[in-house]
Amino acid sequence: MKKGFTLIEALVTIGIIALLAGILLPVLVSSKRAALRTDNISKMHQLGLAAAMYQDRYEGAFPLSDTQLVDAGLVPRELCDSNRDMTATGIANDLAKWTAKRYGNVGEASSVPYKNSFVGPKEFNMGQEVFQNYVMTGPASGWLIDATESDRGYWPTPTQWSGNYRRLCTDGSVVVRQYKDFDCYNDGKRQKCRMAALLFVDPSPAFEELQKSDDQQASSQ
Repeated sequence: MKKGFTLIEALVTIGIIALLAGILLPVLVSSKRAALRTDNISKMHQLGLAAAMYQDRYEGAFPLSDTQLVDAGLVPRELCDSNRDMTATGIANDLAKWTAKRYGNVGEASSVPYKNSFVGPKEFNMGQEVFQNYVMTGPASGWLIDATESDRGYWPTPTQWSGNYRRLCTDGSVVVRQYKDFDCYNDGKRQKCRMAALLFVDPSPAFEELQKSDDQQASSQ
């Protein structure tokens, strides 16, 4: 007569399976996150190559959003969609809507009818002149950021988030940066500020002094 499992043997087997699952689950989750992160970096590199072609086509003008690459027919819409972006229409779209509402549709900030996850200067209502003069001249200057791994604070502006984010530089490289505060003036009071422009460039002392001066002058008017 064939002997079956006893209750104790069954419980031991279940316990071993549960233990193995507990060990393997974090590894699988970590591997999935790493794969999604790698996919994001790959998309950013592809967008960087397309930006170089955009510059050649438009006499040195740099794109201020990945949506301009879509409009130019250089990349498909799917390249703007991050698998790590849990928002419905995309972080960049939500930010563009917030910017347009706050500034009354001044400038070019606007959302697009497809999911857009990567944030560019355009979504912050930053024009070509400011970008060329204050961002592209700075160290590790970039034009697109991936904020999908940021610690979310006040929504939707990434300037209020914390932790790390990735920046696609104008030379096509991708770097990891942390959100940075600096001293500025607001209504005549000195306090810690965080500017959208600083997401796209490593600030030099001269850049920070310029911003402090501008803030101080604006607060005194």
